[in-house]
Amino acid sequence: MSRSIHCAVAVGAALCSSREAMAQTDSLNVFLDRYVPRQGVVEATYLAKPGFAGEMQFGFDAATGAWYEVSHLGATLRRANGEILEGDPYPGMLKPSKRIKAFSADIAVMEWCPPCFLRLVALGNVPVDNVEALPEGGYRFRIRSDQALPDVPALVNEVDASGVLRRVARDDPADPREANVVYSEKSPAGFLLRAETAGRNLATASVHEGGVRDFESVARVESLAAQSRVNTARTLAAMSGGSLVGTNPADGAVEGTPSVPAASPPLSGYRWPLVVLGVVLIAAAVVYRVRGRGQL
Repeated sequence: MSRSIHCAVAVGAALCSSREAMAQTDSLNVFLDRYVPRQGVVEATYLAKPGFAGEMQFGFDAATGAWYEVSHLGATLRRANGEILEGDPYPGMLKPSKRIKAFSADIAVMEWCPPCFLRLVALGNVPVDNVEALPEGGYRFRIRSDQALPDVPALVNEVDASGVLRRVARDDPADPREANVVYSEKSPAGFLLRAETAGRNLATASVHEGGVRDFESVARVESLAAQSRVNTARTLAAMSGGSLVGTNPADGAVEGTPSVPAASPPLSGYRWPLVVLGVVLIAAAVVYRVRGRGQL
């Protein structure tokens, strides 16, 4: 009898704890929803620092939670329905991915537009736990990645009373690194953008308040990726003093592209924990493509 009572008490306590956790998460989402962008499309371009080549382009639709990111290494498109497409930066290469879960890919958005990432949290697209309201206002919460990237520690995020992500830390007692989030003065209204990501600086950013009709179009994202590949090839050619032919983005391989070792900042391993090292990720899809090149 006593054992039954003990079990009943334990189950009741677990249910109570679960309800409290759900209430805290709901409170966080309501709080974030007051501050995060809910309409409009933001698009941004990050360029490599002097002496390097390579650009990255990002886009986020605040109304739907869809986003893309492209570079000379590849492209990723996350549709509003949760479908992830990835591929190399050539026309016809963007295909549905079975390797990457939507919430894991969504973490990549934090690396260039934290408010956009918080919008995904508020939408319930990204699972969080350990939600804690801060005395000075704002929240602290944890994002887990272990369902998709088992060797990567969770990240603890702090959002201030104005709904701005200010600090990110590794949830790893053996290596508790943390970093403040640095935003760019070039950020457009309503969308705070990081000053730097993956060794590249924010160059341009624009907001389309009415949205972009073909934002989730495979053809559009593939075209952006192909152009990024060509732009990078041209930069490499200029750096090497050579010339470049066959630079039509619709072409396959770019003829005459010079081979310049380490011409762009390296992408080593996955980027999850690199947030707090000042080195950030590229895209969940790119992470998997380059994972064999080395680990942090």
